[in-house]
Amino acid sequence: MEPTVDDGLNGDERNTKTILIVATAISLIIVATSVSVILYTQNLPEPLPVKAVNPQYLGGTRIFLISGETSYGYYPTETNQVTLHETVVQKGDPCFFINIKIRNDYTSASPVDNYSNSSGKVIVHLTALLYDPNGTAINSLDVTLPNHNPIWGYNVPAIGLDSGETSEYQIILKTASRNIDHYNIVLYYVGSIPVP
Repeated sequence: MEPTVDDGLNGDERNTKTILIVATAISLIIVATSVSVILYTQNLPEPLPVKAVNPQYLGGTRIFLISGETSYGYYPTETNQVTLHETVVQKGDPCFFINIKIRNDYTSASPVDNYSNSSGKVIVHLTALLYDPNGTAINSLDVTLPNHNPIWGYNVPAIGLDSGETSEYQIILKTASRNIDHYNIVLYYVGSIPVP
């Protein structure tokens, strides 16, 4: 039988003491995390205003960009995006958000391709490229939700649009840059069938 140490506390007092120690430790972790976030966000430079995009057809297609609004922020979800076993973004990482509205102007009379689809319906994969005031590309990574495995196609979600349909879509780009002057919407794929 092992010897016991008498700390002078009964069972209830010992449980209360343990709960207080655990609560104190959790409180200290929360305070330390909050201070880190505050210090990080205070060190970010004031962002530049981003130039508005002009309504236009994208990349010689009949996909029409109606509007685009931008904002700076932080990755919104608890789930980390993993690409080929590598974590590329975590909740709280700095990001640039582009909310666009697009319209499919393909019709059954002028479909996107020669496959059996004659309704004008399309599937679109797109992203954006960011630029500073000098026109230099800014390093960023598309982490738009839901993420897709690049083994099965483009690492951005697919948007399906019927002929004449308008859709709103949010592009999320991971970047710590606050020097974004303008952006271009880039079409990876436009077709009547999903990416093979």
